[in-house]
Amino acid sequence: MPDSPTTMSQDAFGQNAFGPGDALADLCAESIIVFGLDGTIRAWNAAATRLYGWAVGQALGQDVDALLAAPAHAPHPLAKARALADGGWSGRLQRRAADGQEPVVQVRWTPRSDALGRSDAIIEFSAAVEQDEAFARFTAGEARYRQMFLRAPVALMRADGSGVSRLARELRASGVADPAAYVEAHPDYLDQALNVVAVAEVNEQAIRLFGAKEASELIKPVRHFWSDSPDTFKRALIARFEGRPYFAEETRMRTLDGRTLDILFSLAFPPPDVFNGEALMGLLDITDRRKAESQLKALQADFAHAARVSTLGELTASLAHELTQPLAAIAANGQAALRWLDKAQPNIARAKERADRIVHDANRAAEIIQGIRGLATNRAPENRALALNDLVREVLLILKHDLDEKGVRVTCALAPNLPAAIGDPVQLQQVIVNLIINSLQAMVQAESQDRAIHLRTSIEDDGHIGFSIRDTGPGVPLENLDRVFSGFFSTKADGMGMGLAICQSLIAAHGGEIVAANAPEGGACFRFTLPIYGGAPGGPDAQADANGR
Repeated sequence: MPDSPTTMSQDAFGQNAFGPGDALADLCAESIIVFGLDGTIRAWNAAATRLYGWAVGQALGQDVDALLAAPAHAPHPLAKARALADGGWSGRLQRRAADGQEPVVQVRWTPRSDALGRSDAIIEFSAAVEQDEAFARFTAGEARYRQMFLRAPVALMRADGSGVSRLARELRASGVADPAAYVEAHPDYLDQALNVVAVAEVNEQAIRLFGAKEASELIKPVRHFWSDSPDTFKRALIARFEGRPYFAEETRMRTLDGRTLDILFSLAFPPPDVFNGEALMGLLDITDRRKAESQLKALQADFAHAARVSTLGELTASLAHELTQPLAAIAANGQAALRWLDKAQPNIARAKERADRIVHDANRAAEIIQGIRGLATNRAPENRALALNDLVREVLLILKHDLDEKGVRVTCALAPNLPAAIGDPVQLQQVIVNLIINSLQAMVQAESQDRAIHLRTSIEDDGHIGFSIRDTGPGVPLENLDRVFSGFFSTKADGMGMGLAICQSLIAAHGGEIVAANAPEGGACFRFTLPIYGGAPGGPDAQADANGR
């Protein structure tokens, strides 16, 4: 390429693009540069050579940002887009000159149209700015913060949402008063937004996170990144339209090589009147954390299963007795039914009565076995809608013999029309079993004369479902109230101290809370809460002696 300035004539790139009268451009004291929408320099006047030091032959055909952008400053695609959308842009840029200097220039960009009225290039007018001390500090600060952006230990992306801002303006102009509601109701709008929102700049961590070799691979519309979680993008878009300052949630994003990552995604929006359409994205890879959480949940489930099996071992005599009763009744009623049928005049009514009793006892035995199977089976937790009152009744059926044998009187106050809770029935059954057995053992160990357990379900003021158990035992020593849910803490000589710790872990996993206290009238009181699943009733009214007496 030539090493000295030339006039607006032919060179290796081709005709300087000023057109007729281009000699006048050389006489202009202001730098004039014309570059295409792809950034390729098409025209360069003599003032541009004086300002930047490159001859016209050296400049034509070069990318304007590659040639002129200062090392510490990114290209300015937002400004270019705005010049096209709004008919022009002006501002200050720090540029790079041929001698290594970085002059600050005042720039005006005006889109140029072809014969059909379509924008095909941008004309830049620029002049050097005499820097005062304040602006010099501003420029230095900008460069400093830019370096912090590029080298931040968290993946960062700067998004150009000017296209969405344009779409929002068009919606309002067409009479749409609530763009957020419009997005919810029109999926095609979301599809448009995925194409017009683009990544404008990324830092080093973002390049590594998405498996790119260089930043340019990520400078594209955001559609690719949200192919697995478009709803996250939709919620972020609605947050912007609603005027929120930021948006954050855990989501999944697609990398360039097809991997899907668990990401803690955050999006910060500047005030609407500052750099309209621009936003800063923060991306934290939590894939390994999610895997660790999954493994921990599996370990907790295994441990809880082991505790359930251990509890069943303690209840072997009780369960055997509970099953023996209905089985013996089935045999007796079956023999009686046969006798009524074997008579010379078969008594069908009496035989049917005995058959009904057989069905009743068989169902009772089946319920007991189903409860035992649930506690004994090792399976993944399955959250669903459940009736807490029914769950309490099932537990009391399993524990009935032990409670009777130890002389424990059980009363229940189960709230009528209790909404359905959300949870895993086996795990919650385990919690209730542990709490009842703890109360029973505490009263037996203290040799309490009046042994009673009171169970209650309720709807709490905060909208949760509540369960409480109160006994007439010695209560919990005050110095131990803060320790009862700690692992391996027990006041029983042969206790492992894991029952209440498991209860706390299971209730916390259900989004609830469990607390321990001493009742004013004496005895221990444990209470837990669960989220409501919906409006389904949790069973009929029950204010009865749970032992059936």
